[in-house]
Amino acid sequence: ASPSSATPSRSSSGSDDRRPRQLASSSRFGRSGGTARVPFRSPRARSGLRRVTHRLAVTPLLLLLPAASLSAAAGFDASSTSPANVLGTLALDSPPSLAATALPDGTIALSWVASPSAALRQIEYAVLRRPSGTVTFAEVARTGLVGYTDVTYVDAPPRGAHDYVVRALVSTFTSADTGPVTIATIP
Repeated sequence: ASPSSATPSRSSSGSDDRRPRQLASSSRFGRSGGTARVPFRSPRARSGLRRVTHRLAVTPLLLLLPAASLSAAAGFDASSTSPANVLGTLALDSPPSLAATALPDGTIALSWVASPSAALRQIEYAVLRRPSGTVTFAEVARTGLVGYTDVTYVDAPPRGAHDYVVRALVSTFTSADTGPVTIATIP
């Protein structure tokens, strides 16, 4: 019998025998003589419908599975109704004007108009100073929380000319600096 016409043998109980059968000639498999294994064929295979599963065809699909699940996780987007899970931003306006006056006792009086953001919530202000001609400002004072009122601050800097700026603050949010004002102390 040739391998293509081989049919499974039935045991005495009537079930298919799934053991390989002996073939008289195995020239189809490139050998002469000996035994060859003939795979069991299901009724579906005998009817012309064949299911072919090839290891090399399945392996790339298995390799793609983790990558597909990672890309799905990377595209995850969610929302929350919990206020603790909300990341927000706050746009603060800087004070619109800053004025400085040198006083006879060597101090500098600064005054500025309240930030328009103070109309919505209480804010605080940071006063920054640098010696004229240098680059970096250093914070010299911070007001407490104030409402929508104009603010005055008196600074006692070292003698010489200094630049001042003011910025509005709410928690960790800051406004841009006011334009710098340069003033010299009175000797």
